[in-house]
Amino acid sequence: MSYRWPQSARGFAAACVLLTSFGGCSDEAPAVAPIPPGASQAPAANAPAVAQPAAAQPAAAQPAAVQPSSVPAAGAIPSVTISDAERATADALVAGMQRGRFETAATRERANALPFLYIAATSSNEAAVAQALRALSGKWTRNASQVEGGRRLVDATFTGVVNARLRDPRPPVVLAAMRASNIVVSGNEPDESTMEILLDIAANHPNHAARYAALNTASRAGGMYYRAHPEAAAPFQSALQGPEPWLISRALSGFPTGDRNAREARAALFTPLLSHTDPGVRGQAIDALARDTRLDNDARAQVVAAATPMLSDPHPYTRSEACNALAAVAHLPSIHAIQALLESDERNTYDIAFTDFEGDQARVHHDGSAWSRVSDSALNAIKRLSRPMTERFEYEINAREMETSLPAAVEAARAWYQRNQANIPRP
Repeated sequence: MSYRWPQSARGFAAACVLLTSFGGCSDEAPAVAPIPPGASQAPAANAPAVAQPAAAQPAAAQPAAVQPSSVPAAGAIPSVTISDAERATADALVAGMQRGRFETAATRERANALPFLYIAATSSNEAAVAQALRALSGKWTRNASQVEGGRRLVDATFTGVVNARLRDPRPPVVLAAMRASNIVVSGNEPDESTMEILLDIAANHPNHAARYAALNTASRAGGMYYRAHPEAAAPFQSALQGPEPWLISRALSGFPTGDRNAREARAALFTPLLSHTDPGVRGQAIDALARDTRLDNDARAQVVAAATPMLSDPHPYTRSEACNALAAVAHLPSIHAIQALLESDERNTYDIAFTDFEGDQARVHHDGSAWSRVSDSALNAIKRLSRPMTERFEYEINAREMETSLPAAVEAARAWYQRNQANIPRP
């Protein structure tokens, strides 16, 4: 299944930006320092009820493939031209901050697009800069057709401010800049200057939690970008070679698969991780292997050979991802083995605890199916695999009555299998 964003004990927002102070704007744009040197971050100890494998090692060991940064440090932040009225709005926004946050109504007002960009560029206050960067979402766009809806069209000043703040030495500001950069990196034609900085952070930042956050954002670029820039997959590959399961899982879930000529090379990277000690990594590895683009018959056979024994994996999340993988490659004979998992009502979720870029406890959440049960992943796999059959298996789950509709669907699947097992090829 698709990757879920990390959640900290204080929620997703707290995992992204921790704001502890507030104040006014200054008229001068400060110079932006490059990423500071420092020791790598060690993974956090287990949070309550969150699994963490004993094999996880401190992050001090850097992947050998990582090279010193080749991207120059950002210079001064671009000047943001605004009217006197807009500057007064910016000052009022900062003055009205409470506990390091702008008023909620103000952050929703699209007319504040320029004042927030001005604050992000000029304020000497960390909380104001970070919150202003976060407030840019929904107010700026690269789509000219959305301008009529009140958004402002992204220009060189916007991109320059965001890029400079990506090089800010303060973690809350960097994370907020990553959020703002989603506007210019999502899709098949991301801003290449922003991607260059994100990929540099993902490959070379001394704090591996910063690399994690950069991979999160860089993975929003579309497959066409990665096909045109195969070298951009290098930070994902480096993360796979590291010791931290939370970083490996993130890299697997977003690993670019657009370059068809590199499929065998990707398979060589993913295959050793199928036996990793961490179930989240194992599950993400079989998912990555199965969702690779343009699978040929040999590649499908490789997925089947890897996923079939994983149906008996000790962890329910990994078993569920094995179901998903076999369905993804349309291996009809797998129904015989998958139907045995209909009996399992185990939850197929799994969390890996780690310390995020701001030093807060966070977790990488894995979910094996829509309704978070092994039986649900088996149901979905059987439904997908039965498509070429004369009698397809169909089912629906009522969210409001899940505790009764899920068992009913399981019973329907058992009955369907009894009627159709003779028509399903044997492995």
